[in-house]
Amino acid sequence: MAADPTTITPRAPRTETPVFVDPAGRRARGLRAAAAVGALAGLLVLGALVLGALGVGGLPGVSTIFGDGGARQGSVAPERPGPATPGAAP
Repeated sequence: MAADPTTITPRAPRTETPVFVDPAGRRARGLRAAAAVGALAGLLVLGALVLGALGVGGLPGVSTIFGDGGARQGSVAPERPGPATPGAAP
């Protein structure tokens, strides 16, 4: 049994211009600038993570930024009684 030969015909050349052509290159420059800004932000975050992992510097406390707001020093939670002992009278 012989197989039928497949004929491949070449495509006809396009006559219209493609839709997303940017001959001036403005789109490519904008994408390159956006990629550079994103890469710089990513490198800054990565550098901050590495420095934080090495123990260099530290974040300021919340009270340093916003002030203490007149909060009392010490614990603001009321005292809790300890666990009840068996056989003790209430």
